[in-house]
This record gives sequence, C-alpha cells and structure tokens, in this order.
Amino acid sequence: MAPQGKRGWLLFGPYLVATILLITSACSLLTGCKQDSPENQAKPAFSVTGLLQTNLNDLSIFYPRVKTPIPLEWPADHYAHPKYRSEWWYFTGHMSPESSRTSTSLSKQQNLSKPPILGFQFTLFRQRALPPITQKTIHNAWQTPQIYMGHLAITHHQAQRHRAAQRFSREGPGLAGVSDNQRYLHVLDWQIQPTPNGWWPVRISARDQKQQIGINLQLFPLKPVVLQGNLGFSQKSNHPENASMYYSYTRLKAWGSMYWQNQSTTVKGLAWFDHEWSSSSLGANQVGWSWFALQLDNYHELMLYQIRNKQGEISWSDAAMIDESGSRLPLKVSDITIDTLQHWTSSKTGRRYPSQWRITIPRYAIDLDIMPTINDQEMRLALHYWEGAVTLSGSHKGQGYVELTGY
Repeated sequence: MAPQGKRGWLLFGPYLVATILLITSACSLLTGCKQDSPENQAKPAFSVTGLLQTNLNDLSIFYPRVKTPIPLEWPADHYAHPKYRSEWWYFTGHMSPESSRTSTSLSKQQNLSKPPILGFQFTLFRQRALPPITQKTIHNAWQTPQIYMGHLAITHHQAQRHRAAQRFSREGPGLAGVSDNQRYLHVLDWQIQPTPNGWWPVRISARDQKQQIGINLQLFPLKPVVLQGNLGFSQKSNHPENASMYYSYTRLKAWGSMYWQNQSTTVKGLAWFDHEWSSSSLGANQVGWSWFALQLDNYHELMLYQIRNKQGEISWSDAAMIDESGSRLPLKVSDITIDTLQHWTSSKTGRRYPSQWRITIPRYAIDLDIMPTINDQEMRLALHYWEGAVTLSGSHKGQGYVELTGY
C-alpha cells in the first residue's frame, strides 16, 4: 500500500518544530541532506506508533481528510496533493540483466519461475507540517510546509546483500517537490520524471555513492490503474476517517540500468507502483502492518495487508485480486488465510520479523509459499522497517515485495 502503508507511518508530526527537530538531527534543512544507511544504528530516529497515532480531532482545522471516494483525474492525480498531511509514490521491481540479443518487451508469457538478479525499492514521501504563517513569511520560500524524504534500496539476490540509503529535504526553494512546470518530482537529485502531459512512460532515477547503489529505469503499465478499497477510498480502521486515497499499477514493464558496487548493468523486468495520500493515520490502538504485493505467473496480481493492534491481533485487513485484463475479481478478506511459518531476528536492531508465509485462497485455487530472497532486507534508516523482495512457489510461481512495520 504500501499501506498507508506505503507509508502513512512516515509522518513527521503535525508541527514544524517537531519536524525540524527530527530532520536536523541528521542534516541541515537549509540545503537538504543525503543520509546513508546507518548499518549499526540500534535505534531509529522515530517510531511507527509515535508518528502515526493521531487524534483525528486535532487534524480537523489543519488538513482536509479523506472521508469518501474522491473522483480522480489523470495525469493530475499522479502528482502531489499538498493540502493533505502525507503522501508517497512507491515503486518496487525485480530485474534481470538484458543481453544485446533480448528485447525489453514483456508479455503475459514472461517466465516468472526464473529468479531475477536484482530487486529494488524506490519511494518518495511528502509530509505537510504546520509552520507559523505571518504576513512577513507568507511569501518566503523557506517557509514552505512541505517536507520530502526518499528511500532507495537494492537487493542483490546472488550476492545475498541488501543496501539502502535515504534523502531528506524541505520543498523549497527548488530542493524537493514538484517542479514548477510539473516535469518531475524530486528529493534533491533523486527523481520521478514523467512524460510531459501524460505521465507514462515514467523515469525513476536515484544514486547513492556511499552505498554504491543506484537506478535509472523507465516504466510503462501493462495493465490499467487499480483503484484500491472502494473506488480508491482505502479505510485503515473501524473509524471511517482513518483512510486514504490509494491506487496501484500492479504490473509495469521496466527497463534501463541499475548500479551495484557502482557498476552499471543493463536490466529489464517487472515493477509495481503505488500512490497514496491522506491526512489521517493509524487508529489509537494500531501499531503496524504486513503488506503484500505479489505478481503471479498466471498474469494475476494480489495485494493484501493486515494491520495489527497493540495486543498483536489483526484489527483491519484489505485485499485485491487483479485478473489478466486488469479488473478486480470478487474477493473478501474472509476468503484468505495467511499463516506465518518462520521468523527472522535482526542482529542489528533485535527486531523479530515474519520471514515465511503461506497464503491460501481456495476460491481461486491459490496456495502460495512466500519466501524472502534473503532474510536481511531491513531498512535501517531514520525509521526501521522490513521491505523486501520475495519469491512465490506452490500453486503458482512468481515474485513480489513485502513490507513489515511495527515489529
């Protein structure tokens, strides 16, 4: 979703002072910053629950809320919604080297049984803070309420390594956000660059010298947009205002180059794109979630997530099954069983994550075993979470990404 997920948990707080304290602990807001993966960092700069749990009444005078489905327009709604509190653009993918004799074209006959070499995650997050507005500052570019963050991670399946980096910046002047002519979204030099007036194909590019990783990829949808939840209205708890607008492109053709050890490799593969915005957050008793984005070898996709409460129980779930044409199939949460088969404990943070699952959906003859390509795909950045490439076996083969927060 990654659920508000992908990623409402990245809320820096409703006040600019709190935002500045968090971000200036890592870098200067005046120039933006690069911050690489602190491999030995035992504690994150902030927590999921500390950032997400919000009194909805406190938001009412500051931000609009998603209360019902909002009609969407393209390509305008691919860009930022700055009045809302939080937003993210989320890409993941599985890539393999492309030889000079192969084509970048992908079809439903693509063989997903062969594991790709590289997995990637690239996400831009936007958070609206609340700076003090006076007549003197209202035209000051440095008083922008928008804070941006980027996350980049690459998993090298053969090398059994995962590397991650991040960027922070204020929106202005010219440091992050949407360019004046809407030619790209960015955090410093990390960019989402759409095709003018149409968005697709879109180019994503990011590179980090210290971690020696990077991407320069173009993406184009093989299926139409999927409106998650109820026409894009994606509820996160029993309270109707704990919700977001959320849509996905569940199967994208991807091609370009990726960098590992600063060596460039020409690649092609499949990707997934989520875009979500909201002003509300987790319910007061919710602490995290497990989110799955799975691409099956029968040209179907499965998105599902489970949000947990403080007692470790599932307090809210949602799911979508996408068929060959890109249409949603009838599916209820009660149709799905998710069993956790194994766990993995991070030696860096001590956090214990699920590390193998069995998902069954008898209605569609689905019985999947889901395994990480490597166990350690923990994102040890300003916020600690697990975001990793997985492979599918059982009734179907395939690939996907899983996100685990609040563990």
